[in-house]
Amino acid sequence: IEPHTPYIVTLDSDTELPPGRLRDMVGIAAHPHNQPRLDATGTKVVSGYGILQPRVAIPLHAVKEFTLYHWLFAGQCGIDPYSAASSEIYQDVFSEGTFTGKGLLNVRAMHAVLVNRLPEGQVLSHDLLEGSIARCAAVSDISVIESAPFHADVAASRIHRWTRGDWQLLPFLLAPAAYGLSAIHLWKMLDNLRRSLVAPMAMGLLLVTLSGAVMSPWVALALVYAAFVAGPVMGAVVGFAPSRDDLAKAHFYRAAGVDLARALSGGLWQLAQLLPQSIHALDAIGRALYRTMVSRRHLLQWTTAAAAQAQAKTNFRGVLVKHRTEPVNALLLLWTWGVSRTCTADQEMPLSRHEQTYLTGVARDTWRLFERCVGPDDRHLPPDNLQISPHDMLAHRTSPTNIGLYMLSVACARQFGWIGTQDLLARLEATLATLLTLQRHRGHFMNWYDTQSGEALLPMYVSTVDSGNLSGHLLAAAQACRELALSPFDDRAGLGAIAASLQRLQPLLAQRRTLTTIQRTELKWLLADHRATSASNLKDAQALHNTPTQSPIAADRLLALGTALEQLAWQPDYSFLYSHRRHLFHIGYRVAEHQRDAGFYDLLASESRLTSLLAIAKGDVPVRHWSALGRQFFAVGASAGLRSWTGSMFEYLMPGVVLNEPYGSVLHEACHAALREQVLFAKAQRVPWGISESAYAASDFTLAYQYAPHGVPRLALRRTPPDETCKCCKNWVAEANTALSKRLTTLRPGALVVKPLPRWIPLWRTTKA
Repeated sequence: IEPHTPYIVTLDSDTELPPGRLRDMVGIAAHPHNQPRLDATGTKVVSGYGILQPRVAIPLHAVKEFTLYHWLFAGQCGIDPYSAASSEIYQDVFSEGTFTGKGLLNVRAMHAVLVNRLPEGQVLSHDLLEGSIARCAAVSDISVIESAPFHADVAASRIHRWTRGDWQLLPFLLAPAAYGLSAIHLWKMLDNLRRSLVAPMAMGLLLVTLSGAVMSPWVALALVYAAFVAGPVMGAVVGFAPSRDDLAKAHFYRAAGVDLARALSGGLWQLAQLLPQSIHALDAIGRALYRTMVSRRHLLQWTTAAAAQAQAKTNFRGVLVKHRTEPVNALLLLWTWGVSRTCTADQEMPLSRHEQTYLTGVARDTWRLFERCVGPDDRHLPPDNLQISPHDMLAHRTSPTNIGLYMLSVACARQFGWIGTQDLLARLEATLATLLTLQRHRGHFMNWYDTQSGEALLPMYVSTVDSGNLSGHLLAAAQACRELALSPFDDRAGLGAIAASLQRLQPLLAQRRTLTTIQRTELKWLLADHRATSASNLKDAQALHNTPTQSPIAADRLLALGTALEQLAWQPDYSFLYSHRRHLFHIGYRVAEHQRDAGFYDLLASESRLTSLLAIAKGDVPVRHWSALGRQFFAVGASAGLRSWTGSMFEYLMPGVVLNEPYGSVLHEACHAALREQVLFAKAQRVPWGISESAYAASDFTLAYQYAPHGVPRLALRRTPPDETCKCCKNWVAEANTALSKRLTTLRPGALVVKPLPRWIPLWRTTKA
């Protein structure tokens, strides 16, 4: 430790410290009332605190990490300051918390009370002892993130280590005065010993009652079960009492019912595992006593949580091998395997082969816009849109969102195999070179540029949400480049794309003599797509054949490109767009007037949440900005949704293109609720669902379609004019009739347009780009 260092923070290897938490803890520690004060001997903290222990929150798990064991015992996951109040009873009653190894330590106080004080190599559970001697405060309004075990064997290993550590503190219990331990400190240590004996004592009670002399075994079994579930069940039952009347009752009672089911199921698990848990507890106690009093060896033996998780077996054979020496029956082994194996938390039906093929075709048709329309004539920048009715009109302007989606689409095209690595490098490097020449303001690209001249369009404007979109997409593209650098010329995706292209061509080629005009046009474009895909992949093969060292050269170019994209993504300064009074982002900034817009992005269900997270991660705005975003809840059946400004799918789904919104989070639930509401509204109006901002059937004097936001009224906070929905629906019907006859429509980057689709998907497909 550097001299004069006032504090150090200690965390486990699997613990995450969210942004701003360290600053908050240092601020609390610096308060005069919290400064540690030592007694006359200088070996005991008599007031203030030497340690600050934050609350430990459990993160939301990924969908593919879900296990029943984690669901049973992890409790509430995520950070939810609105519905989950945290309290530490020892802090509330005795003004001292319990140290669990994660917190802020006052270096001077810790050195004064612990140096040469504790026996070397004998204290395994040092947290409780250090917190007792140096005086620990529980800071419940500051949280750190640490995962709970997903596997039953990992949890058992952790409890075994904790039990050994608690019993190795027995010498300190016998000589409390030597270490300045008070009665409450002794109680905490004894309470841990009592907790470790619960399973063995409960098992002993059941064995004694088998004789029938004390009580019926069934009564004893019921008492043991009640002991395990009493606390969790009481908490779950209290959850059935609403705190106010304006709640989504169906959603509220469903969540309370899930908590009750979890409490009861957890008790059943404890009861079923009573025998192995008793054996593990007695083994830990025996090892601790033997090592402490006899051998004096292996006192600090332990396995990290990450190592235990890596060694855990999720297949049945692995569980059987691990427990082969334990006296447990096959049913318990099956149960251990069942609750510890990973499964998908989200119960959505997987796509069928036909649906996957169809969506891949839609994606390929969408890539056609970028493939045909992005080139040197437009300085390798994507056009805003291509309109081909009543005649071809390419909008030679672009925005940061368009650019970001294009660069992300290039990476996706390589992953699908539609282009090779050489073309990916050529496209991304050319676009990056253009971006470095464009006019910017404090790292932000302007909202609109002329793609042919590269000049910013007047009035020059910085859009907060567009800047965030571009930064997020650049980071995703950078990561794609790094992953591709591991194997630059892997041709499996390309071969698969060529095979899929031939499969799409076969039905049209089989009836080529009887094709209609529309089908002939479609065949022409599919043949062009096939030739483009084949040529791009052939370019990779030829480069690798002609230059054997091409692979490391391409890998170096990809890594350099990824670094450049990441650096560009982090250059915008978001601080001047932020209102410190309202803790919200302004919609934008007018460069010529040096003035921020009066409006704000004030909703969580908004496309701007990607910008918010990036700005927080970059450190330009404080974490409290996320809490300031409005959460306007509403009920959709037994689910709770969030309202957006216009009720469009764009606001809900756009950030999720590059953001991970975990299963069970409010954003995950809000997006699903919005989808359900869109489907219900579309069914009532007899239109396709997935309504969002788009072009519509109104044109200017150049016959270019106009663009406006559209959404579902029940999802929207704004007042929707009564005739807007009907007008939108009529416009869509008129356009659909035109499209069916001419197969022509407007395509924007990221929008998918075309022929009628299966009822389950709200997309159209283009026939020309």
